[in-house]
Amino acid sequence: MTHTLNDIEKEIQRTIDLNTNITEKIRIKKGMLVLLKQEIEDLYLEQDRNNDKLIKLYDKKNKQSGPS
Repeated sequence: MTHTLNDIEKEIQRTIDLNTNITEKIRIKKGMLVLLKQEIEDLYLEQDRNNDKLIKLYDKKNKQSGPS
């Protein structure tokens, strides 16, 4: 099958357009990763605060209940 110069140019442009679309999707996904990483870090910090609170509450409980 012989392609005309016009057919080849159209295919080149179509492929360039596909790559441009893929590049944009990659950019968006990278941005989403940054946001997800920050959300995960925030959740770890919240979990650490809750763990600290639990430690204090258990200490308080143990002091009130006396030695076992």
